[in-house]
Amino acid sequence: MEKLAAFRKLSKSGLDSVIKPLADQGHCCEDPEKAIVTYANTAHNLGTTTLDSIVIDGTTYTFTTAASTTALLETGIREAFTSAGYAEVFGVAVTITGAASAAVATIKTTATLTKFVDSGDSDVALTAQ
Repeated sequence: MEKLAAFRKLSKSGLDSVIKPLADQGHCCEDPEKAIVTYANTAHNLGTTTLDSIVIDGTTYTFTTAASTTALLETGIREAFTSAGYAEVFGVAVTITGAASAAVATIKTTATLTKFVDSGDSDVALTAQ
């Protein structure tokens, strides 16, 4: 089985110092056969409307710092997945493309993602690719 980069749900919590070294060997997480889905949003202007949180498996995880730049968006996504009990294994599971004025997040995960919550009147959908 090919090892694809993704955020995967940890099998046991509280073992971060042990889990990460095992993660890249595939011994950390849920069923390794569980489907990895790639999600992405349409281009979003972070300078106009910051993104504050992401919904993972039906729960909203708020970023420490609202994402007004692509770097803050990437950091917020990683923080949210850690809080949700996921580990980034087998490489990079999130990439941000485009400038802050047209940012697109591409996330590979076994989680169910629905949207980013923004500081304005409308949220930003995450759709399976």
